Amino acid sequence: MIRSKLIKWLKWGMVCCMLVPFLAWQAKDTSFQPTDTKGFIAEMQKQFAEVQTIKKKENHREELERKVRDTHRMLMHDYPVYYDWWLQDGNDAKDIKDGKDVNWFRGSFSRQLSLRMQKLNITTAVNDTPESIEAAFQSYLKACERRRAERLETFTANQPEIVFTKFRTLRPSFFAYTEGVSDARAECNYFA
Repeated sequence: MIRSKLIKWLKWGMVCCMLVPFLAWQAKDTSFQPTDTKGFIAEMQKQFAEVQTIKKKENHREELERKVRDTHRMLMHDYPVYYDWWLQDGNDAKDIKDGKDVNWFRGSFSRQLSLRMQKLNITTAVNDTPESIEAAFQSYLKACERRRAERLETFTANQPEIVFTKFRTLRPSFFAYTEGVSDARAECNYFA
């Protein structure tokens, strides 16, 4: 009696052990899907305010550099899609040689938001009030989502067979099937 119940529980345990990894494998990875807009907006405002506070101190160079670096890392880790959009539209470098400007801590936060909204042809007015900034930020993020959908629409229609690998990309040795087809002796362009 006890033995049959034990065997029954072991069978159910094995079924669960087989089923759980399969279901986890089938689950869609949404870690790069933008989700928390309010959290992103609040975090951006908080980080901007903290950097402005550091700028008011004397001899703040090292502390400011550390804070800006940590802010970029934290925002890129916690909000990769939203922050990438923010950096894409942040080309307000003062000098041509600077190229794209990722130092968005100059001026006021509403100015930085206005510059990005102008690039997307959004006509929402931005004041320094929290309600205005949040409404403008929401419209900015919606415009970015529309831009992303437009960009990916043609890509997925024309190239549906391309696979995106998230963590471990394929090593070049995978492509050895098409390498070495010339007459060159000892041609080896891949990891052995």
